[in-house]
Amino acid sequence: MIPTKELRLGNYVKDANNGFPMYVYAVGKDWVQLNFNNNEGGVWESDDKDLEPVPITYELLTILGFTQCKTDYWNKPYYEKDNIKIVRWDSDSWCVFVDKDINNRISLIIESLHELQNAYFSINQIELDVKL
Repeated sequence: MIPTKELRLGNYVKDANNGFPMYVYAVGKDWVQLNFNNNEGGVWESDDKDLEPVPITYELLTILGFTQCKTDYWNKPYYEKDNIKIVRWDSDSWCVFVDKDINNRISLIIESLHELQNAYFSINQIELDVKL
């Protein structure tokens, strides 16, 4: 379940009934309308109880245009795009961070694509281009 208050238009989530990623087309108090790329039909309506996150993977980061960097943070490789660095935190979580300067780091632990989309927008004030 993903509370609809976490979602913005364009966020990618999955509906438990079909299991493939779709983007948020409209948001209500406890419902969303979902659509997918090149859909010429109607939209898919779901309630928040049926929404599932799209997990972040190394493959997904590459599709989104993040580049793997050889310099390690915390002895782990990280991916970078437009001032954002992302590193695997544990088996389910990722750490997104921005270094403003040597003494000023913004960091956030996330688990899913819609959280990455929201963080990316908050930091860069532009949408993360997602083509799934």
